[in-house]
Amino acid sequence: EGEQSITVNKQNLTLKVDKTTGSITKDSVKGIDFMASPLKINFWRPETENDKAYRNYMKKTNEREWMRAAEQLKVTKTNVVSEKGKITINVTGIIEQPKTEVNLVYTILGNGYVKVNYSANIDKNTPDAPKIGMQFDISNAYQNVNYFGKGPQANYQDRNTAALLGIYSGNVNTMSYGYVVPQEYGNHMDTRWFTVLNASGKGLLV
Repeated sequence: EGEQSITVNKQNLTLKVDKTTGSITKDSVKGIDFMASPLKINFWRPETENDKAYRNYMKKTNEREWMRAAEQLKVTKTNVVSEKGKITINVTGIIEQPKTEVNLVYTILGNGYVKVNYSANIDKNTPDAPKIGMQFDISNAYQNVNYFGKGPQANYQDRNTAALLGIYSGNVNTMSYGYVVPQEYGNHMDTRWFTVLNASGKGLLV
């Protein structure tokens, strides 16, 4: 553990957590880096036409405060616990506006699996959060997708009856659409797991 980061070297895995942002900045297995950008918290999605109309009509434009909220996270405490077969990294922090308490728990298991638990305690007086999740970028080399969920066509909360639960595969280049303005697309309900693999069959299981 250093002043700026926490690094875990375990068998073939190297994982690094930035103590300033609370993000995982490196996840390398057998010398292969999968992440093209840090794994970080996220409260925003691109604003669709429906989102914009709703916020303007309901006078809830302050929801846009969430757009930059994740970047404002101030880490207040980090803690590392090493036990037999696993290492746990706890990160706590606050976002002053919109007022939110964040707790991140990264558990690195002996087999190289990384478990991520994330909770956000949002003040009741803050505007509604458009999204609560995490995000990161992955190299363009990983284009082959396999998933266990509803498919094969895209489906959504209010439109998924005709999509059957099963194991499907596809390519990232055929699972996206170039809308002129942001729109929802490519969702698959009830997804249990998915993999993103390169041409050699190496990649990530989520």
